[in-house]
Amino acid sequence: MKRRLPLVIMLFLGVNTMQLHSQVIMFPADSSRFVVSDRTDSVFVFDQSLGVTAMGKDLSRLHYCNASIMGDSIPPTLGINSPTGAIMYSTESTFTEIPVILGRQNRKMSIDRLLRDYLLGLNEFKGQSEKGGIGIHVWQTKPQQIPFLIFMKNGQIIGNGERNSSGAITKNFERFDAQRMKDIIDDIAGVWIYPPEIGNNEITDEILKLLQQGPLLVEYWDGLGWYIFEKCFLSDNIKGRIDRAKIGYSVYPPLTETNYRAMISGGLVDINGKMHLFDCLDSLGISYHVFEGEKLIFPIHGKVQLYTGGTPEAKDENVFQSALSIIDQSPPALLFLHYHGIDDLSHTFGLYGARSIDHIRKLWQWHLELRQRWTGNLLIISDHGAHEIMPYDNYIKTQHDQGTHGRFIFEDMAVPVLLAAGQAKAPIDFRLSSDQARTIWQLLGTERPQTSDPKSLKSCELEIVFRGKSISFRPAEDQLFGKEFQFKYSKKGAEFSGKFQGIELQSLFDQFNISGIRQIIAHSFDGQQVVFSQEDFKDNLLVIGVNPVERQFTLYPLKDKFPNRIVKQLQKIEIDSN
Repeated sequence: MKRRLPLVIMLFLGVNTMQLHSQVIMFPADSSRFVVSDRTDSVFVFDQSLGVTAMGKDLSRLHYCNASIMGDSIPPTLGINSPTGAIMYSTESTFTEIPVILGRQNRKMSIDRLLRDYLLGLNEFKGQSEKGGIGIHVWQTKPQQIPFLIFMKNGQIIGNGERNSSGAITKNFERFDAQRMKDIIDDIAGVWIYPPEIGNNEITDEILKLLQQGPLLVEYWDGLGWYIFEKCFLSDNIKGRIDRAKIGYSVYPPLTETNYRAMISGGLVDINGKMHLFDCLDSLGISYHVFEGEKLIFPIHGKVQLYTGGTPEAKDENVFQSALSIIDQSPPALLFLHYHGIDDLSHTFGLYGARSIDHIRKLWQWHLELRQRWTGNLLIISDHGAHEIMPYDNYIKTQHDQGTHGRFIFEDMAVPVLLAAGQAKAPIDFRLSSDQARTIWQLLGTERPQTSDPKSLKSCELEIVFRGKSISFRPAEDQLFGKEFQFKYSKKGAEFSGKFQGIELQSLFDQFNISGIRQIIAHSFDGQQVVFSQEDFKDNLLVIGVNPVERQFTLYPLKDKFPNRIVKQLQKIEIDSN
């Protein structure tokens, strides 16, 4: 590993030479001598064991000769034998800074400093000398390489060490590699130095290991960051024993969509056409039940139930009560509960708002009650944290916007991974075998046959199902979908607005005498499902819009959480009547 790091650094910086106005030389050079530009006032030279930073007026007198960096004013004892490369740059043109999490501190650090001090693993300089106008700092390699993770903007994670103790190959996790670094330099979201031991790209592996011990109850607390969890625990808002509490990391970007996918797929943030954990359990005939909120962001086959309507607290309580009911009746091998309340409340009232804190306290009380009823382990996970909206978010803040997430900072990226043992005395009658675990990992690496092509002609049809009857529509029916609508909303610090052609859903229902609606379930071709209750239906202006280019349907709820509940590539609407 050590033999490859200098090459990595050269590639890391070499692709940015034009932007940074720096000169990167890899040795052996084509010429036995190189001349430092007059504009250069600093040079960093390194080999396998140490590095030297030289600063001064006479740097142009440096040259490479006989496998050594030579200079008329550099003492021989501070010369570098068998150098691997050199970086020459001017302090007038600083190196690009990238976000860095060091411990729990959020920083921005220049690439040059990051590589020299951390990724290469150098201690503070051993000594310095000045002669002939050149100042020289000598750096010594640290005994052990510093662990770090590089988070990519597309959700991939690159590290400098093996992390998966089970031997399974987690997706979106790669070894620190020179060629990869060269390819992805422009797509780095940030670097975490001394990162947590576990991340959301490894939650699938954690679940499979726990299932080999017996039944497992997973509580997915959407939006619970380690930062707020720790504050609640220290302030006695959360009380009780925790068998194991670890800081985990969120896959970038720290959003629900990317991390939910990563947690149940072995690390993939894009699982279109791929198997995920629930698919694998279903294919092996292993029982599971998923209790969700108001939508599915990817298809889940088998036992899944969605809840909508009412306050965030009420929806989470429905999930909790349903969990108690199934535990008492017929507990599955895996029970998966997705609580959305923390995320919803912290967006509206802030992380430290009374309703947000009260709901965390309530979820913890529910967890303690589930402990008493469950046989096996209980695992609490989260997708991301959050932070109070700050000026640097460039957020269009209203009275309904107090918290946000999605940045490469500790508050958003650090999440808790908590483990507790159930207290129920019933015998454990299920354990996932090691063969089944291996089969699941094999299945996670395969593609799922495509059942629907959203670009096919059939995707230009919308089906409405009501009391066993089916009505189909095409976007070409301009007399129905010709009304103009406007939308305007803010999301993740940006404002979106525009116009589209469509029809009000209620108007469409009235034309076909559809009444007595209790809830509607909107399905998209990619498997997403969103539920609207009778209460949602009354409080919203639900509009079916038509994409003028692709001629596909989209469902827009214009008055309630528009950016979160939009359903693109709308395929079918199921109507549940009273």
